[in-house]
Amino acid sequence: MSVATFAITFADVPGFATGTVVASQTLTITDPTGAITTQSLGATDTSATATLTVVGAYTATVQGVDGSGNLLGSAASATFSISAPTTISLSLPSALSATVA
Repeated sequence: MSVATFAITFADVPGFATGTVVASQTLTITDPTGAITTQSLGATDTSATATLTVVGAYTATVQGVDGSGNLLGSAASATFSISAPTTISLSLPSALSATVA
């Protein structure tokens, strides 16, 4: 299991009708099996995290959304991979005590 941290950067994009407001953001993560997970983020959130369990290549997108649920502009995207761990930690006995009555 891995935790991905996403950093979101904003840029001004012209051409929207007066009064259009970004109400939220949608983060979409597609895992190597094609399964899709979405997270709703605040309009000004600059980061998000997700727990990932499948080894392989992922794609993530984030896009602004207005109050009616309409997607605004083009989605920003990122690709990344999760590798299989080469070692693991085991919980092994580390102490022993005995009481004699």
